[in-house]
Amino acid sequence: MQIKIILLPVAILASTVVAEGINCHGSANCDTAPDNGLSLSTLVDIVQGIDDNRWYNNGEQIACEWADFFSGAVCVFWQGSNGNTGRETKSYIRALADHGCGLCGSVPYGFPGSNDIRNGMLTVNWATHDCLGNGGTGACP
Repeated sequence: MQIKIILLPVAILASTVVAEGINCHGSANCDTAPDNGLSLSTLVDIVQGIDDNRWYNNGEQIACEWADFFSGAVCVFWQGSNGNTGRETKSYIRALADHGCGLCGSVPYGFPGSNDIRNGMLTVNWATHDCLGNGGTGACP
């Protein structure tokens, strides 16, 4: 009986995560960052300039925007996937902006046909170390 009581909330939480789909969630820093110019639109603009044919591996940072306030950066990266091309990355980050996200969020791979994050996702979220040496804003080398 004790195990059932513990497992039920875990099962409910797991089903919520799977069903989440495209969203504007991220680190608590996404919601508490001061209004100092950080925005998803800056990252969208940067990503539009990346090479369409470049391959980005799972977890590899694609572009970052440094924030002195938190000594970290907001970065774009694929997670839970096998990675993806620059061309696909451009499409997915535009979908996140079109969804109304202001800074952080995730778009499931396969969106809009699939809204299931179990297939992987493009994510914009905080990182304590960024690809630009902790202090820059731009596309990752």
